[in-house]
Amino acid sequence: MQNTLNVTVANCRYECEGTSLTIFKKTLLGSGKEKILFQCDISDIEIVFYLNNKAPQMYFVTPDMPQSHLCYAAKDPTPYIEQLYNYLISHGAVERPLGRFQAAMAKHSSTIAKLNQRKEEERERKAIEQQKKKEKRKQDAAARSMEKLDARLKAIEKERKHRGCKEIHETQYTCHRCSHQWYISSQDITLNLANSLNVLANGSVYSANKLKNFNQCPNCGSSATSKKSVKLWVDKKRNVVDFEQ
Repeated sequence: MQNTLNVTVANCRYECEGTSLTIFKKTLLGSGKEKILFQCDISDIEIVFYLNNKAPQMYFVTPDMPQSHLCYAAKDPTPYIEQLYNYLISHGAVERPLGRFQAAMAKHSSTIAKLNQRKEEERERKAIEQQKKKEKRKQDAAARSMEKLDARLKAIEKERKHRGCKEIHETQYTCHRCSHQWYISSQDITLNLANSLNVLANGSVYSANKLKNFNQCPNCGSSATSKKSVKLWVDKKRNVVDFEQ
């Protein structure tokens, strides 16, 4: 078996030593200077197209090549391509025949496998993400249903609790000195206003004695008070069964 080969095709020189291939490319025509274009192990090579006629040509690719390499001399057909092909096949290169146009853009089968694996992993990731979103939508829908049910049950309980009761709107006063709380109804406010008007109109002493300062604490006499509106529900016995602030 031949263990060395050195052939030039077009502007590339192919140097084979054992199972190693080095491709040199001429930097300037006629200068004799070269640079290493590529190095690889021959067993990594896949020959994706080979045509042996008056103008032989060959495409081959390795895992490190972004796309296939063309070995072709259009202007000066040479037997060296056939020699290179035979050397590569005899030293571990494999054939993966493709059409000429497919071969020109071909990638190594290992590269294709990695790309397919990445695509499959991406599909699985998207599927898992989609499933998580679906589960989240289900959980959110279940939570909303529970909230609606809870609100409905509270409304039913509230309706039952308020059944037969009278709704009263009052003002709650709180003393900041002694913490005493007292309530003033709308009727109390109306009566106090009537007494005030009676005093102004008639000078009634009786009405004057009935006037009240709701902002003054009846427990300690302090005017350091605050107020807020509240709703009360009272039963027929005037017992407060519920309230809202």
